[in-house]
Amino acid sequence: MLFRSYQAKINYDDVFSPVKTWEAIIYNYLRDKNIVIPTGKPKSYAEEYEGGFVKDPLVGVHKWVASFDLNSLYPHLIMQYNISPETLTSIKIPCDVKTLLNKEEDLSFAAHENVTVTANGWCYTKSKQGFLPALMESMYSDRSKHKKHMLKCEQEYETDKSNKFLVKEISRLNNLQLGLKILLNSAYGALANQYFKYFDVRMAEGITLSGQLSIQWMANKLNAFMNETLKTSGKDYVIAIDTDSIYLSLEDLVEKVCEGKTTEQKIKYMDKVCEEVFQKFIDKGYKELADYMNAYSQKMIMKREVLADKGIWIAKKRYILNVHNSEGVQYAKPKIKVMGLELVKTSTPMVCRKKLKDAIPVILEGSETQLKEYVSAFKNEFMSLPVEAIAKPSGINEINKWEDENSIYAKGTPIHVRGAILHNHQLKLKKLTNKFQFIRNGDNIKYVYLRKPNPIQENIISFSDKLPKEFVLDNYVDRDTQFEKVFFDALQIMVNPLGWNIDDSANLDDFFG
Repeated sequence: MLFRSYQAKINYDDVFSPVKTWEAIIYNYLRDKNIVIPTGKPKSYAEEYEGGFVKDPLVGVHKWVASFDLNSLYPHLIMQYNISPETLTSIKIPCDVKTLLNKEEDLSFAAHENVTVTANGWCYTKSKQGFLPALMESMYSDRSKHKKHMLKCEQEYETDKSNKFLVKEISRLNNLQLGLKILLNSAYGALANQYFKYFDVRMAEGITLSGQLSIQWMANKLNAFMNETLKTSGKDYVIAIDTDSIYLSLEDLVEKVCEGKTTEQKIKYMDKVCEEVFQKFIDKGYKELADYMNAYSQKMIMKREVLADKGIWIAKKRYILNVHNSEGVQYAKPKIKVMGLELVKTSTPMVCRKKLKDAIPVILEGSETQLKEYVSAFKNEFMSLPVEAIAKPSGINEINKWEDENSIYAKGTPIHVRGAILHNHQLKLKKLTNKFQFIRNGDNIKYVYLRKPNPIQENIISFSDKLPKEFVLDNYVDRDTQFEKVFFDALQIMVNPLGWNIDDSANLDDFFG
């Protein structure tokens, strides 16, 4: 935050607003260039438009996965198409992402008019660089220098863990590059805000749709290339797409070329083929796109990010990867990358988050039987843990909305809110208001399920820090249901793609055997 405050030359509190941050950055930049800053409100009004593209993933287990990432996609789209208020022309053509992907649009006029075309059809002049692309280019250049140095230090540290200076240097460089990354990405957040001085829905939509075009363009190219190389027809090698990332299955290629090789040798082969084959193919493909759209400059920079020997996809934005190499840094021991699952959510109790994380190596390397044994062992431990450790964390609001004078709470009350209302009711009923505070809107709470019958004849109770002993509910906590809700269900979702049923006593053959 302090870094962004310094960059924008604004008060610390103002950096929480992308609009204030970028209006200040632009003001300072234009003033230094002796360019008059426009006055008044935005000339465009908010409209609904499409965001980034996310593909329905190929759910299941995948071996030998490589991911490719478009660096700072939205800032680079601004640079590529010279998107800026003063470069936007009155020229618009009817087109969409699908027709552009198939190259069905005749864009030959763009060179004659000296304009570049974005995926929503609006055109931008190429006669001069806009101030937004110029700002993006300068910031990205600084970020690249810091990140390159950081990755070099990370690789040095992987080979020499005793060098403590590297730890501090990696942290410093990461903070610098991350600060610039956040600042760059927040530019689109400001540009898409109707209260931003420079807001224009034509520019905002042009960025998101051009992003859709870029990522799908390369996904189509890679699929065609893989099918041609491996003599297959119509096979989908793209496991998932998430706005600026492509996850590609190299299983057929690796198993064909590296039969009998070790995991380390296969990862090295993947690294080599990505660098020497795929990188050149990707660069060529994006040059073709830039030429077709008559881009101001080719700025689609896609690099290989991670190499994993195994990955499990559960749904959109929900996956597990066993990563051996990330951006050229070869790990001495694989690192697990998790996205969108309960073990990274604060609504999961801390003890369960740890146990879900510890279960991943069993899922990736073990069998269904071994996982069942792991679950059984943790369940025995879970049954003796303090109530506060197994309760589900949550925020809370709208308590007053659901309160009812006659029935305590209204029909349809959300379960955690119902637990909070019951907590407050018990405090009044047992005259404990001088000892315990009421749960209020905005509080962080926890809640547990109860077995019935019990003293309050309800199946839920919420509390702040500790469940009051005066409620006499400790012995009525439904630990079986609690275990199911906060641990078992989350784990079952993770292994569904494997076809495992960890609640079934019948054993299946080892999946990774």
